[in-house]
Amino acid sequence: QTRRRVSGYNLKELLAPQPNLARVLVGSEGTLALFTELEVALDPRPAVRLSAALSFATLRRALEANIVILSTGPSAVELLDMGPLRRAPNLRAYRLLTPLLDTTDEAVLLVEYQGDEGEARAGLERLRAVEKELGDSFALYFSTAAEVAQAWQLRRAVLPLLMGAPGPLRPTSFVEDTAVAPEKLADYVSDFKRIVAQHGATASFTGHCSAGCMHVRPMLDLKSAQGVATMAAIAEDVGKLVLAYHGAFSGEHGDGYSRSWFNPVLFGPELYADLVALKDAFDPERRLGPGHVVEGPPLTEHLRFGPTYRARTEWRPRLSWEREGGFDAGIEKCFGAGQCKKITGTMCPPASVTRDESLSTRARANALQAVLSGALPLDALTGDELHDVLGTCLACKACKTECPAGVDMAALKVEWLAEVRAREGVPVLARAVANLRTLSRLAVPVAPVVNALGRTSLAHRLAARAGVAPERRFPTLVRRPLTRRFADHWAAAHGRPRPLRRGATLREAAQQAEVVLVADCFIEYQEPEIGEAFVALLERAHVRSAVVDAGCCGRTMLSTGLVEAARGAARRAARRLAPHARAGRAIAWIEPSCLAMVLDDWERLLPRDEA
Repeated sequence: QTRRRVSGYNLKELLAPQPNLARVLVGSEGTLALFTELEVALDPRPAVRLSAALSFATLRRALEANIVILSTGPSAVELLDMGPLRRAPNLRAYRLLTPLLDTTDEAVLLVEYQGDEGEARAGLERLRAVEKELGDSFALYFSTAAEVAQAWQLRRAVLPLLMGAPGPLRPTSFVEDTAVAPEKLADYVSDFKRIVAQHGATASFTGHCSAGCMHVRPMLDLKSAQGVATMAAIAEDVGKLVLAYHGAFSGEHGDGYSRSWFNPVLFGPELYADLVALKDAFDPERRLGPGHVVEGPPLTEHLRFGPTYRARTEWRPRLSWEREGGFDAGIEKCFGAGQCKKITGTMCPPASVTRDESLSTRARANALQAVLSGALPLDALTGDELHDVLGTCLACKACKTECPAGVDMAALKVEWLAEVRAREGVPVLARAVANLRTLSRLAVPVAPVVNALGRTSLAHRLAARAGVAPERRFPTLVRRPLTRRFADHWAAAHGRPRPLRRGATLREAAQQAEVVLVADCFIEYQEPEIGEAFVALLERAHVRSAVVDAGCCGRTMLSTGLVEAARGAARRAARRLAPHARAGRAIAWIEPSCLAMVLDDWERLLPRDEA
């Protein structure tokens, strides 16, 4: 008595006068046959899709309103459980839905109408007409393609957002695909919530209200014996609940390991024997998907973690992973959603360009997880395979903002690289990059000579041997760094003689400034004209500014895996900048990587009081 059911096999098709074998095989989860060629029927994409979002005080009220909304003929009605979702990271990226996110309502319904322009808009008008029947709800209407896309992007990102929440409790998929008749959904979900609460757990409820298919994920710690036992108990009780509501244990995702165990109960002895007989006819040796659909193992087997899982402790992290709940939790945040394989946005550049799975954030996280779990030996960290996977990470941090789970692969790469450095030593090129500021400062007095040498073929050949791409040009150094230029400029503007020692002049200028610009390695020694332009811009705006020398922020050292050197540089820079922060001066950076270092990486390097 449901609109969706994919449990078991499609035995009903075999009762037809002329059975269509394709309808039996499709949905069999690869357990009956292998396909070598497929012809797929396609529906045309709708010309126009328009949507609305309505929030409700409780889940039950939203599911009761669903029945009224279905009378308006929507193409889809989706439920979002806002309670657990509000605790997820990166939620504020969905700015369009801010009015809904700022409420205390428990649930949001996303409603869609599609067709041509007239049909879609007529659907929204029908919804407006019944809005009073929906009770005390708040509605947002989306009438442009961009608005509709953002609203539905949140629906698709619900699970990844939940997976990115900190702590040991994870949204667990084992009863996430049950389905009942839509008119029974409100009572069914109330009973479902009661079962979860009885077992001392909470859960997130999302799903396709229009079809009565709910994706419920209890929040459990499957690394504990109690969490595994709770999972088994909830599954048993939910199975009985599904039977009581004449529903389906698998609405659309299939049985797999997580639900095949229940099929003997769901179908009863006679029908289950028919499922086994069909499996016997196609795959008597059980080579295709063993344990799926029929003869399923207990739910508590084949767990990714389980109560016996222990992350190895020999690999000690060098950064702080407090915000994630530990180094292992930082790696385990990745659960394989695969959004790092997309070709829009920034994440993940190597994977987007090459379309190579092994260069994705997911592949890197899986590789580190294999080492952490003991599936790969610790020595694999220095092997060629992990170097190919992790060495291609650009540390751009796009995954931290665009990955719904918030995986910080840039920081994880630092941990890997630091371990490699500890085991193999620091190559000449890495040491040179790490000490970029020191080398630049030493080269400034003879900058013309250094620049000329950098343009020679010999220099490029030597650099290529060290690992620098032959297309890469050496940076051009200036003889007068930014701090010296600003000290001269400030002294002249204030009627002072040209300073012989610029330190005192810089300190005096900073004490009178409203904004201080940090002279990073690039604008200090390579492109000081950018810093001069910044100062000139503020002067035109009548804002008092100054340039300060805080030394290296630690970026070049951290990027080359020299964590302790980076920590020392960060601590020195923080101490130099602290007086300006305490004085209430705005502190500005021009180099984005240095700013990211201060705002993000210092927290991992320094204690809270220093960062």
